[in-house]
Amino acid sequence: PPDLETRVAILRKKAQTEGLCIPDDVIMHVASRIDTNIRELE
Repeated sequence: PPDLETRVAILRKKAQTEGLCIPDDVIMHVASRIDTNIRELE
């Protein structure tokens, strides 16, 4: 599974692609909770 830094980067990119403004603390929370696979993260 991807490490925390990679999961954060994936979430930021996904938010940007979708035109969403998600606060960093929310991204960090989600990235720290979901550590199984990228599809679940998305």
